[in-house]
Amino acid sequence: MSQRKIYLVDRDIQYGLLKSQIVSTLAIIVLCAFYLLLVQVIVPEQDRPSTHENWQLILKLAGLLIVVFVLILGIYSIVQSHRIAGAAFNIRRTMSALATGDIQARVKLRDKDYLQDLAEAVNELGESLSREHGAVAEAAALLAAIAQDESLPEPTRARARELAQRLAGGRTQVGP
Repeated sequence: MSQRKIYLVDRDIQYGLLKSQIVSTLAIIVLCAFYLLLVQVIVPEQDRPSTHENWQLILKLAGLLIVVFVLILGIYSIVQSHRIAGAAFNIRRTMSALATGDIQARVKLRDKDYLQDLAEAVNELGESLSREHGAVAEAAALLAAIAQDESLPEPTRARARELAQRLAGGRTQVGP
């Protein structure tokens, strides 16, 4: 089995996720630095507790800060992952609808969702299927008219009836 050679398969998505991770990491660093600076500015040196007590206070507040940050990061991660998972769910649902014969189904994504190019390709597929469906319906109607033309030999009319029934019956749907 060969290993993947291309690591950036969708630059927009992958760089977007990388950017969010970098921003999250920088936010942690800034918040911790801000906290340490705040402790130095707010508490005058003569009123600061001893080194041991000072570290206990700093650790308690840092723990609280980390818990708050983890909650914020968790919410942010859910929103970011929904931009991918929600889009994938919507595309999958539309593909299933197209496969079962609903040629009017289209993918509708929010502006900030990922996978916009894939959604556009699925919608183009739906448009193509709609055009093909129209051509098949037109061919079925033409064959039905040929089947009614008494000037044609009966074997030709019978074959036209058979083809018209096949086109109008089961094959106007996309699925099996």
